[in-house]
Amino acid sequence: MSILTILKRNRYLLILWIKRDIKARYAGSVIGLVWTLILPIATIAIFYVFFALVLKVKIPELPTTAGYFFYLLAGLLPWISVSEALNLSANSLISQSALLKQTIFPLEILPAVPVFTSLLPQIFGTIIYIGLLWKFQCLKAAGLLYLPVILATQMVMTAGFGYLFAALCALYRDFVQIINVGLQLWFYVTPILYPESMVPAKFKWILLCNPLTWLTRCYQKMFIGGHVDLRDLVASVILSVIIFLVGSTVFSLLKPGITDEL
Repeated sequence: MSILTILKRNRYLLILWIKRDIKARYAGSVIGLVWTLILPIATIAIFYVFFALVLKVKIPELPTTAGYFFYLLAGLLPWISVSEALNLSANSLISQSALLKQTIFPLEILPAVPVFTSLLPQIFGTIIYIGLLWKFQCLKAAGLLYLPVILATQMVMTAGFGYLFAALCALYRDFVQIINVGLQLWFYVTPILYPESMVPAKFKWILLCNPLTWLTRCYQKMFIGGHVDLRDLVASVILSVIIFLVGSTVFSLLKPGITDEL
């Protein structure tokens, strides 16, 4: 039985677990969901000060300080969502090992939950981002038509990596640390803080081998250019489907061993 079929059959349990995760994440917090805005804003502010004000990085399409700010937001908002989802998905089975030992529970639910809950900061941040683009007269509304497709592509890609990481971490605990370090490296080899034009030609192959490069390009061109290069979008969709198929297949194959290990 495929993971998609299992998720469909257990969709009510998935929704219940998503709600539970959101409540648990902000339990005891005075301002609750407001943290989904504060944390991304703080992260963005740190990178903005360092790269825009200190290093004075400029973007050819928008050669002003505000232009770099908009460029930074276009890639950083989805990255925050993806990186958080992958961190949580990687640890999802380990953190619920006690539950999985005591009850019969569909393992496929757990890595999928962070894919949805980690979208909250991105959604709230994107609404504010669009408002800023409109205020500074940089908004090109036609490009927003691509947003649902790009967002869906991101979720499929994140889910694929999430299932792969969850399976590997449950069986081999060393992968938890490897993934933590890998995500930091992954961030810097994705053109989020810098434009691709700054990368020497001999290193551009690294960007092209990075599936998040294609997704990030789509966000940047959509928000800043008002259009999306269909080649980038098609490449991103194809890569996301391949990654999901690989991740879900590996998870299904390793599932018997995961149950025994936990």
